[in-house]
Amino acid sequence: MSLRILIGRARNAINRKDGDSLTKWLSLQEKSKNFSLLSEFKKQHEDDLLAELEGIGGSEKWPFLLLNHLKTCLAISENQFLKAFDFHLQATMDFNTIFDKEESDWLVSPFVEMAKDLRILAEKAEKEKDTCDAFGKALDALRKAFSLSLNDRRNFQQSKKKAALQIINQLYKIAFKINNLQLCQGFKRLKEGVAFPDVNSFSITDQVTFKFCTGKYELLDANYKQSEEDLTFAFRNCPKVAKKNKRLILLYLVPVRLLAGRYPKDTLLQKYQLNFYIPIVKAIQRGNFQLLNNAIQRNQALFLRKGIYLLLQKTKLIAYRNLFRKVYLIQQTTKLDLKSFESAVKISEAKTDVDIEEIQCIIANLIAFGMMKGYISRQHQKIVLSEKNPFPAFPIETLYS
Repeated sequence: MSLRILIGRARNAINRKDGDSLTKWLSLQEKSKNFSLLSEFKKQHEDDLLAELEGIGGSEKWPFLLLNHLKTCLAISENQFLKAFDFHLQATMDFNTIFDKEESDWLVSPFVEMAKDLRILAEKAEKEKDTCDAFGKALDALRKAFSLSLNDRRNFQQSKKKAALQIINQLYKIAFKINNLQLCQGFKRLKEGVAFPDVNSFSITDQVTFKFCTGKYELLDANYKQSEEDLTFAFRNCPKVAKKNKRLILLYLVPVRLLAGRYPKDTLLQKYQLNFYIPIVKAIQRGNFQLLNNAIQRNQALFLRKGIYLLLQKTKLIAYRNLFRKVYLIQQTTKLDLKSFESAVKISEAKTDVDIEEIQCIIANLIAFGMMKGYISRQHQKIVLSEKNPFPAFPIETLYS
C-alpha cells in the first residue's frame, strides 16, 4: 500500500463521516504496525503534502491534523517519543477545533482515540525527558476536549457528550501517574456538574474504567466505603476474559474489604495471581502479627507504589480484635485481666516491650470502632465485656468512617 492510498483512505473516511474508519486510521497502535510507508512520507516536501491534503473535510484544520499525525508516526518509528508527543499534541488541538465546529456525533470515536493516544505518548515522552512537562500539556488539551464534549445540548444518543466519560478516564489516569489527588478531586467535581450525563448512559466498558478510577481515588483519599462500592461495581462488571484488568481491580479491592473484615477466598486470590495477600488474610484472621508484619514487609515496595501500604497497616486493628476474641473464648468469662491481653500480644508480636498502657489504648480503639463491647476498669486492671455479643460480627462498617 502506497502513501497516496493511505491518505486516500483518510480522505474517504472524513468525507463519508465514517467515524470507525477514521478511528482506525488515526490509531497509533494500528499505525505502528505499518511504519514501512513512512519512508515514502519522509521523502515528500511538506508543502506538496499539504497541497495534496487540501480540501479534505471542508476545514482548514484537517490537512494540518493529518500531516501532524503522519509526523507523529514517523517520530515513533524512530523512537523519538518527545517529538511524537509534540506532533500529536498539535494534532489533538487541531482536532479539538474541528470537533467543536462539527454538529453531529460521528467524530466521538476518533476524538476519544486521539485523547487516549495523547496520554500514552505523554507517558513515553516523560520517560525520555522528565522535564518536558508532557503530562501538564496533555492535561490542558484533555480538559479542553472534556469541555467541548459537554457543550453539546442535544439528546445524549445524538450528542458529542458520549466522549465525556472516556475523556475524564484519561484525565484520571494522568493524575494517578503524577500522584496528584487534588486533580482527582477536581475531576470528581466535573463529573458532578449539571451538564454531565448520567454515568449509566455510557457503555458498561467506560463505566467499569470510570468506577475503577474513582474507586482507586477514594481509596487513596481514605473514603473506604465509597471506594469499596466503586471497585466492587468495576470488578463485577469487568468481562471475565479481561483477567489482567480484574486482577488490577482486586489489587485495590481486597485491602479495602479487609478493613471491614471481609476475607477473600484463597482460590480467588490464586486465580488472579494475588497470592501475596493469602498470608496477610490468614494473619489477620488468626491475629498473628509476626506473619502479618512479615507478609506486608515482603511486598512493601509494591504496596507503597500502589498506595495501599497504610491501608494494610490499618487492618492490624482487625487482627487485634481477632486475637483478643481468642483470649475471650479460651477463658470463657466476660471479666478478663488486661495482663491476659498483654501476654497474647507479646506472643503474637514476638516482642517484650508491650505494656498495659498500650493494651488499654488498643482496647479503647476497638471499643470506639464497635469491634468490642465493654469497658476498661483501670482500678482493677480488667476489661469487662458485654454479656451479649462482646465481639460483634463483621462487616465492621465503622472502620470506613
